[in-house]
Amino acid sequence: METAPNSELPPPRVAPLSRQGPAFGRLSRRQRAAARALLGHADAFVILPTGTRVDVGSWLGASRVCAAALAEHLLLFALEKNPLIPLLRRVGLLAQPGLRAGPFVQRIPFSDLRRSTYNHVTGKLVLAPAGRARVRTLKLAPLDAYQLLAQIHHATRDTRNA
Repeated sequence: METAPNSELPPPRVAPLSRQGPAFGRLSRRQRAAARALLGHADAFVILPTGTRVDVGSWLGASRVCAAALAEHLLLFALEKNPLIPLLRRVGLLAQPGLRAGPFVQRIPFSDLRRSTYNHVTGKLVLAPAGRARVRTLKLAPLDAYQLLAQIHHATRDTRNA
């Protein structure tokens, strides 16, 4: 399960994404709101929903994990899928809609992901070594996975050369 050599990866993105651009448009409205709140003033270079699901204690099963490549780490988050949230917002019982991500939010430094690879047979990006990570694989389309790998390898190469 060897990853593509760096020469076969797409170029890493060096310009941050616009928060009103098409990349954020791939997320649901709730995911975009949560991403903006979690990012704060940090820039995202890649952001996308994955096919990976994680249990966040939701009534309706596991929730989809979203991944964002920042300057020096990977942000993973999943929202609760509680059917009462829209109703509670409408009656004013939830103050700031979209600011609270579910119980799953994880930031993994790129330095902990140096050996990450994409397994094209399973369609999963294997986050390695990622010792304490709750999610260790991300189900992604090949182009999305290779773009995340490019961001990871670019950041880890820069820190090794420093």
